[in-house]
Amino acid sequence: MHISPSLLAVDTMRLASTACYLERLEADSLHLDIMDGHYVKNFAFSPQVLTDLHTVVSLPLHVHLEVDNPFDCLEWFSAADMVVVQEDTCSDVYRFVEGARLMVLR
Repeated sequence: MHISPSLLAVDTMRLASTACYLERLEADSLHLDIMDGHYVKNFAFSPQVLTDLHTVVSLPLHVHLEVDNPFDCLEWFSAADMVVVQEDTCSDVYRFVEGARLMVLR
């Protein structure tokens, strides 16, 4: 079993301390929902949040791209340890997977 708590409902004023707390509780990774206000009517987490969290925890960080243009923003989240994408937002899933694979190989 892999435990990856979502940080979506965390008080943003306590994001870093909550991430550290979850690491102390031995979560396996942390899950960040990335929302652009189009695919879902909410905004959540920017690439900067991912970068900042990497400075306070050593846990793998997973991003869930709930956006209309996942391929266009894939590079922005290159610091993620895993990317989850909504298939229905990809006009070409193969292109997305290949783009992600090439990004990892750099």
